[in-house]
Amino acid sequence: MGASSWLEATARVAATEAYYQAAKENIQIHGGMGFTWEFDCHLHYRRAKLTALMLGSARRWKDLLVARLEAGAA
Repeated sequence: MGASSWLEATARVAATEAYYQAAKENIQIHGGMGFTWEFDCHLHYRRAKLTALMLGSARRWKDLLVARLEAGAA
């Protein structure tokens, strides 16, 4: 894995987690209205979950990055 791949994987983890946290907070702020069709909150929440599934879970990428860093440090 080259230097750019490390940066891409790190950015992917950060972006996926940030999007999910922002979407979850958005639902909390809007309460029950967040899951209605009147607001787009539910769309962002579902897209955040789908993005995480399509790109691979953040946990998987974190484990991969840690394993690569440990292998490089040894």
